[in-house]
Amino acid sequence: KPGRDVTPAGLAQAVNRRGIHVLITLNGWTSGNQVDAMALRPAPIQVEYMGSHDSLGSAVVADLFVSDRVATPAEFAAAHFAERLLLVPGSFFINEYAAS
Repeated sequence: KPGRDVTPAGLAQAVNRRGIHVLITLNGWTSGNQVDAMALRPAPIQVEYMGSHDSLGSAVVADLFVSDRVATPAEFAAAHFAERLLLVPGSFFINEYAAS
């Protein structure tokens, strides 16, 4: 069971050994990130969601970036994101309350 002291290679091997097909990072470049492990491509599909809400800077690290049209307009993303956008309807925040 990987813990906080596992190396990026060890984490990548654990993900791969478990047969994980979609790996999602929830913290991007924020504290405690595992970008080094994701750069080793342990899963066939890798996704950036939430975190600091900016590109990880490489399509090698993440294939998809989850956002919405307000937070990441297409014209901005084309110039500033390495990942393909996965735009969700409404807000990308899962705790968004319905408008009253």
